[in-house]
Amino acid sequence: MNNLTIKFLGYDARITYDDYDTYEVLVDDLKKISNICSSLENREDSFYIEYKKKYQLEDGSFLYSKKESYSIDNPTIPQREIYLRKFNNIAKTISASEDVRDEDIQECYTILHKLVNINKKSVDANMTIKDLIEKLKTLPQDIPIVTDGYEGGLDTILDIKLINIEKNKNQASWYGFYEEVEENIQNAVYLLSTRGTRL
Repeated sequence: MNNLTIKFLGYDARITYDDYDTYEVLVDDLKKISNICSSLENREDSFYIEYKKKYQLEDGSFLYSKKESYSIDNPTIPQREIYLRKFNNIAKTISASEDVRDEDIQECYTILHKLVNINKKSVDANMTIKDLIEKLKTLPQDIPIVTDGYEGGLDTILDIKLINIEKNKNQASWYGFYEEVEENIQNAVYLLSTRGTRL
């Protein structure tokens, strides 16, 4: 009796995102799904992935494994914003319910703990003048300094000035972590660039 020949073709995956838009693909490695998700325009916090292993029999027919699923966070949305959305959704559920579940309370606590850590990392990551000078000392002294352009590319630094800043009250991901204010106890150095102009 001849052995049946079965060829593994890959993972037949279906990605659901952004109000139930779908993207179907056959991949040889599930790790590639994350790269595919990065290229999809998704306004939601996560992607929902369903997949089956796909095999081809020697007679040309196909055989599939049992369907499995998992979700991944949207890599184009900052982690802080994802946690804020999750917290708001759970808080709304708790507010509208007469019987509050312990699991929901615990989830809120976990999310708040993660938000505190993210916020602490953001503040601790500030580079000081001393830090910058020490790093610049190790670099060639005759090369230009550049920064991000308005929508792409890089712009050069023209000058610096001392400004007053405070944490930005606007939490949208496209706003900077700080904003300039007229009076504040914290001072910062602002790098003036050619952004938006062409010299």
